[in-house]
Amino acid sequence: PEQTHIYKLPLKMWGFLLKHIIDMLLLSVTNPERFYEEQFALVIRHIRYGVRAEYLTPMGKAIFSVFEETLGDKWDDRAQACWKEVFKR
Repeated sequence: PEQTHIYKLPLKMWGFLLKHIIDMLLLSVTNPERFYEEQFALVIRHIRYGVRAEYLTPMGKAIFSVFEETLGDKWDDRAQACWKEVFKR
C-alpha cells in the first residue's frame, strides 16, 4: 500500500520496465560479472524508491503471469522451469 505511487506510471513505461527486467535477468545468465556490476546501482536506486525485498516474489508472479498470457501454448513447463531458475538469481 505504501508503494501505490509506483503503480500510477503510464502503460508505456511499464512495458519499458518489463523489458529492462527481462534484459537484466538474461544478462545474469549470459554475463554474470556485468550483471552484478549493474545490479549494485539498480539495488541502490530501488532502495531509494522504497522497494523492499518482499516485493520481489509478487513481482516475479506478475512477470510469469504476463509470460503465460502472452506466450500461450509456448509457456510450457520447460519454459516456466527455465525462467524460475533465471529469476532466482
